[in-house]
Amino acid sequence: MKKLNIFILCLFSSFLMMTGFAKSADNILKVEKFKTSAQSYMDKSRIETSIKKIEGVDDVDLSLESKILTVNYDDKKLNSDKIIKIVEDMLISCETIKPVDNGGRMAPKHENSSK
Repeated sequence: MKKLNIFILCLFSSFLMMTGFAKSADNILKVEKFKTSAQSYMDKSRIETSIKKIEGVDDVDLSLESKILTVNYDDKKLNSDKIIKIVEDMLISCETIKPVDNGGRMAPKHENSSK
């Protein structure tokens, strides 16, 4: 009887885990990076606040050092063109950074040529 209870508990746990994983697979977010001309903390605040308000956006971060905007979003509810339009409506340039396909290899390190 004890073995049967353990078996049923394991079976039930497996079922719960599988249904949880199936739900999370439907909610995969897209991560996209954009090059901007943002220069100030006011630009950063305006851009992040505006994009966070859009339905489907999970997270937004603008690095002023690199001027790279990173947006995690549900691509079923939003696309990169809308993100670019919002940023450009603030008179800040914005373009998608295309991922580099290097066949799964690490990108080469660049030597500092100013030595």
